[in-house]
Amino acid sequence: MDRIKEKLKALLKDGEIKGVLGFVPSSTPLKNRVIYTESPEDIDKFVVSPFNTLNPLSYLLRLKEKGKVACFLRPCEQRGLNVLVSEGILKRENVFVIDVPCSGAVDPFRLKKAYDGDIKEAKVRDDRIVIKGTIGEKTYPLSEFIPYSCRVCEVSSFGDIDLSIEGEKSTMEHENYRKIEEFDKKNTL
Repeated sequence: MDRIKEKLKALLKDGEIKGVLGFVPSSTPLKNRVIYTESPEDIDKFVVSPFNTLNPLSYLLRLKEKGKVACFLRPCEQRGLNVLVSEGILKRENVFVIDVPCSGAVDPFRLKKAYDGDIKEAKVRDDRIVIKGTIGEKTYPLSEFIPYSCRVCEVSSFGDIDLSIEGEKSTMEHENYRKIEEFDKKNTL
């Protein structure tokens, strides 16, 4: 991620992009917030996390008159960008796409229900979510709080990207294919 941040700072300073749209930690646990910045100093605040649950495309739509904007996009959001471009709503040349590796976004509502107290802090450590709050510290498997649509997603990147964050691609077990394989084992001719 440091390599990406340095590249974005250079692109801003050189005037190749007008600004950057990305996620920063929020005062609200479980949900990072989206910010737009034209300041290279703010780029160091950006994070890639399962708590990036908002869709940055809705913010990008509001910035379409700014010029070329860099945007951190997961594969599902890249697919949405392609639709917006094909419908003439956004111009591809005005979006600098940063491909974000994705293993899914946390469902904050399910996690709040599971914790059953006021959440003060949430962190991801390896494949676990650590929650601290009014009923103490609890740890949960990350995979239990990833929505079904994320668990079965097999898209590692979608379309035309300008820069890619190196990292793990989806490690979720693709349940739909496991079920098909089980069914195939039962059907022998």
